[in-house]
Amino acid sequence: MLVVALWTYRMAYKATTQYTPFKLVYDTQPIMPIEFVVPIKRVCDLPQEELNKVIWVKMEDLFRLDKTHWQAKENINHIQLLHKEQRDEKGKIKSFKEGKLVLWMFKATKIKGGKFTLPWKGPFKIEKVFDNNTMELSTISDEGVKRVTINKLKVYFHNPPTNVIITVFIVDTT
Repeated sequence: MLVVALWTYRMAYKATTQYTPFKLVYDTQPIMPIEFVVPIKRVCDLPQEELNKVIWVKMEDLFRLDKTHWQAKENINHIQLLHKEQRDEKGKIKSFKEGKLVLWMFKATKIKGGKFTLPWKGPFKIEKVFDNNTMELSTISDEGVKRVTINKLKVYFHNPPTNVIITVFIVDTT
């Protein structure tokens, strides 16, 4: 069973290299098991006079294999660069200053309201920033101080509404 799994893996096209592992090693397409049952030109024995021609073709294949390896390496480098850019985008360093307002992601084991409850609590005021990516937060009313890591915070943007019109309809049900 392992042999079949390995064979399948080696024959599968890999998106990273844009080749199959078999093609990278042997620079040819694999002979499928059905090709032994229904013989094709690759499987049939060649006459002796064509042997030199086959050797030259194989030598040319080896030279092309270097180009294939180079192209696969370029494909891998390109994919790795894309992955690096994605990781860098996620891991941008946040900068917070003392006195600014932030929201704190508070994920308790069981939140009332389930998935419809927002995990962000606050706003909190930054009291002190430490070198190890932690901060001391206090509530707006200075009730207490909590020390949290920077990855659990986001900037609080408070834009109070300027012109709010509230319409109240009173319905008499008597």
